[in-house]
Amino acid sequence: MSGKKRGPPPKPTVLSKLQGNPSKRALNENEPDCPQDDIAPPAHLDEEARREWNRLAPWAIANQMLRNDTVQTFAAYCQSASDYAEATTKLKENGKVNDGRASPWAALQDKAFRRMHSMALEFGLTASSRSRIMVPDKGKGDAFDDFLGNN
Repeated sequence: MSGKKRGPPPKPTVLSKLQGNPSKRALNENEPDCPQDDIAPPAHLDEEARREWNRLAPWAIANQMLRNDTVQTFAAYCQSASDYAEATTKLKENGKVNDGRASPWAALQDKAFRRMHSMALEFGLTASSRSRIMVPDKGKGDAFDDFLGNN
């Protein structure tokens, strides 16, 4: 035996509750609860990544998706979004093919998008992952729509 666990990693209880526990499996009520008292963008984020942090962090904090234990993962999402934007800009400036060869920026763009998308799923930042989240007291307004100014 290799000691590796099979199947997808378990979903955090807070996310399962927000999604209405669709599997109806028993939730881990003894899951460690991490505070939300020290949430700030890490100093290593570049300017574009910091803008992405400032755009999405208030919503993620309000919905308890961004907590002290997820700061670095959220920062990695923001940096990946910045890397994707930079690669996309370079491709626009230099073209996708140079001297008959594919631009290295295309591979960087693809890798950045894959990292960004993978982490976006963790935080409910895609339309499909967000549709599985049930925000309590929906009648008071959707926090994501409020954040985007749609209400």
